[in-house]
Amino acid sequence: MILYLIFAVVLALVIIVSAALKSRANVASRKLVTIGVVLFLVGGIMGVFMTTNLVEETAKTNWPFVSGIVTSSKVIGERAFRPEIKYDYSVGGVKYSGISGLDDPGFGGRTKRLDTAEKMITEYPVGEEVPVYFNPDDPAESLLVHHVAWSTYMQLTLAVTIALAGAVILIFFAYKPQSEYAASDRVGVPAQQSQ
Repeated sequence: MILYLIFAVVLALVIIVSAALKSRANVASRKLVTIGVVLFLVGGIMGVFMTTNLVEETAKTNWPFVSGIVTSSKVIGERAFRPEIKYDYSVGGVKYSGISGLDDPGFGGRTKRLDTAEKMITEYPVGEEVPVYFNPDDPAESLLVHHVAWSTYMQLTLAVTIALAGAVILIFFAYKPQSEYAASDRVGVPAQQSQ
């Protein structure tokens, strides 16, 4: 919630600064401000969602675990191969089933993704006893991999980078001296002839 409030305050400041500078800027500078605001907003919105995702993923690392049994372990997909592990587990005498894609090998060539997926399923053979981490508030929600995926950090890094690019553009624009605005407004305009 605090993150949303901080983002709203920063957004308001960006809008005020851009509106104040708009009146003295030429067309090129207005486009630059627009690009800066758009980048800042897109990065900021992405950042809010990615931070929320990171907080949720981090909370999952504190889930309790029980022993489960792998019931199926295979590679699925035709082009984007990924491991699929099915397992059964019990919490409080109630039986549950789960499916985990583990940390999908989401990039690389087709052969690399297939090799990675095949290697991952060898760690979870059918009949193997495995720790199953479950949500204490909803035991039907479970997972086998008990850490925050690297892709979560990469998405947050991308969001921050986009927002910072927008902020740099806006800061550069905000601190551009008034004389530069006046000079850039006169570019291409013929000088007044004295009589």
